[in-house]
Amino acid sequence: MEVLFLDDVRVPGDVTWVHLPQGNYTIVRNYSQFVKELSYKNFDHYCFDYDLWFDPGYEGHDGLSCLKHLVNKKGTCNLPVTFHTQNEWGREKMEKFLLTYPENLV
Repeated sequence: MEVLFLDDVRVPGDVTWVHLPQGNYTIVRNYSQFVKELSYKNFDHYCFDYDLWFDPGYEGHDGLSCLKHLVNKKGTCNLPVTFHTQNEWGREKMEKFLLTYPENLV
């Protein structure tokens, strides 16, 4: 299984508070890396952090921005995702986005 892991600091082995799928992980640290990997490769599962730090040219992009890009690219919100962020507010925003798609696709 190919897994795309979005987190600005952690690696999959650091995440112990949620179950992550077994597989071959591609780790990306910011929005621009996320978009680039999606253009090259198909993934079976996606793991999201919410808070992403410095990304030149993409300030203000976060895990929700990446999720919106993914849903827009795939044309569906029925995707295999895990939210491993410890930011409860951010997790709620990402979960709500998936529940209210396509109304919130911006």
